[in-house]
Amino acid sequence: MIFKHEAVIDGQKFKAEVYTSQRAAEFLGVSIGTLYRMEKRGDIKCSFTFPVGKKNIRAYMREYLEEVLDRYKKQI
Repeated sequence: MIFKHEAVIDGQKFKAEVYTSQRAAEFLGVSIGTLYRMEKRGDIKCSFTFPVGKKNIRAYMREYLEEVLDRYKKQI
């Protein structure tokens, strides 16, 4: 799932495209398990979580995912 997120920080409005874990993994070209392992190692962190029923859904901002992808491309 991809959705738009709006936030107000210090009186300024920010809009961001936000991806759920599955979409973030697809964007990075990895499995969801790899995404979670990357998170455990500290290579990536979710931008925020939000509750849905009894679960907490992880969300990742597209700009951050692009930075992570660029960082990994430089290592190759």
